[in-house]
Amino acid sequence: MVPQRLRLLRWYRGALRPGEPTPLKLLMVQSTTFCNIDCSYCYLPNRDRKGRFDLQRLPLLFRKLDAAGLLAGELSIVWHAGEPLVLPADYYREAFEIVRRCVGERIRVRHSFQTNAMLVTEDHCRLFRDWDTNVGVSIDGPAHLHDVFRVTRTGAGTHAQAMKGIELLKDRGIPFGTISVVTSASVDRADEMFDFLAALRPREIGFNIDELEGENRESTLGDGQGEARFRDFMGRVLARALADPGAPPVRELTHAFSAVQGSVFRNGTTSTEANPMSILSVGIDGRLATYSPELLDARHPVFGDISFGTVDSVDFATLFDSPGFRRVQDEIDRGIEMCKQGCGYFDVCGGGAPSNKLAEHGTFAAGETMFCRMKYMVTTDIAHEHVARRLADVAAGRQAARQPLAAGK
Repeated sequence: MVPQRLRLLRWYRGALRPGEPTPLKLLMVQSTTFCNIDCSYCYLPNRDRKGRFDLQRLPLLFRKLDAAGLLAGELSIVWHAGEPLVLPADYYREAFEIVRRCVGERIRVRHSFQTNAMLVTEDHCRLFRDWDTNVGVSIDGPAHLHDVFRVTRTGAGTHAQAMKGIELLKDRGIPFGTISVVTSASVDRADEMFDFLAALRPREIGFNIDELEGENRESTLGDGQGEARFRDFMGRVLARALADPGAPPVRELTHAFSAVQGSVFRNGTTSTEANPMSILSVGIDGRLATYSPELLDARHPVFGDISFGTVDSVDFATLFDSPGFRRVQDEIDRGIEMCKQGCGYFDVCGGGAPSNKLAEHGTFAAGETMFCRMKYMVTTDIAHEHVARRLADVAAGRQAARQPLAAGK
């Protein structure tokens, strides 16, 4: 029998079929569940509870990951879920040093933060610069759009404080990307959103949708018109991006054009969120989950808690053979097969996000979701239509260029 370690590394080199366990690409660490604000569309529970992840768990976690062959080449560590900058920069300096001692020079590690920017300090900026971290800022456009949903626990807007943090990042030369949640307040205001975000000069603009997931049980885009409105939104964003080649790239458009190209050349994709151990999420209490990061605190109506153990208890080398893990994986696999058999967009998403299937259908064994219609189908259609128009224009231009020659024969 092939040892688990070799099976994992062989998958990494492309020798096993998609869906087999893979070496870890993304480690999500919940440094704290606490958040200093209370966004109405947030999927996270317990964001009023203070506490922090015990960094002394990291050496054991990395020893176990290494023993199972789950560390290879590169690893992205994202400090997220709660507001990570609630904690001081020295907490992360200690964390980064521990990780560096654990992996040495053989693994390329890049740390990232997703923050609301309200608590950015000079010391955080030094941390970002010294360790060359990725920084993502959550901001939902200008104040009158942002402050509809991104509010404090007393209902006050947070835009002004977020902008102070953004200005500090810019003043200290810290590159950052932006992620904006498109809601009923902003979905009809693509130009306004694009103008505001582009003016911040981020390295990338990202758009999430107000989705059904975790604690968020109702979407403001779920009124039956949301998909069409979001299509118009992204179509207008594409038009603005094409008109301004110097504008920051838009994540969804970059992914969509890449997906169209891959589909043309039959380069199928695997959903990272549906593939076991491509993503590992670590809770503040040491609990572990894989697949979509949002599943760390989710419960399945039949299986219950979807986390599969703790840093102390887990044995990654035998994880894939445990009955509980296999029940979840088997149901996710059924959902992927349903997507493959019934969806013409399968090549661009590989089976979607289990967390959205669970939230919208109550099971992983499901196909299409509102999330995938907007996140994948709408953006892919927009990219495809643009490519088709450009090809038609090129073909027409070539035909026109040939006509004088033909007439002169």
